[in-house]
Amino acid sequence: MAVAGMVAAMGAGCTGLEPAALSAGASVAQTGVTVFDRGKARTIELARFDDVVGATRRAIAELSLTPTLEDPTPGRLRLGCADERGGTVILVLQRHTETMTLIQADVGIFGEIGIATLVVRRILAELTASGGLPPPPEPPEGQTPPPAPESAGAGKRSAR
Repeated sequence: MAVAGMVAAMGAGCTGLEPAALSAGASVAQTGVTVFDRGKARTIELARFDDVVGATRRAIAELSLTPTLEDPTPGRLRLGCADERGGTVILVLQRHTETMTLIQADVGIFGEIGIATLVVRRILAELTASGGLPPPPEPPEGQTPPPAPESAGAGKRSAR
């Protein structure tokens, strides 16, 4: 009901915050708060900058994106990639502290936001697989931890 009210409010008057608010809630349980707004998927993670750079390069290769730009500066890396249809993704990785790094994928205001979110998810998966993200916190005493999510392709599909 609350989501329906938010969607109705979006049509009535735009403040520019509604898409980010709707999307952020869906991602909180995954790894942190991820904001989707105007063609950008953005998250700040508890991860070292160099680990994020390595995970990003592996994710780009895994997704068969073609690197088109590399603009490094101290503590910041801007990477450009293209898909086979000519769509572009600009990735910004920025160190905030020794253990805190911004990850942003920008497909432009008219780009396919699904591509931006997939790129960020793959970067996070690569970080997790390489040990670059810390394990989730232990649940409070007396509570059981939630089940671990299956990695893509790990589950078996039933034949119909």
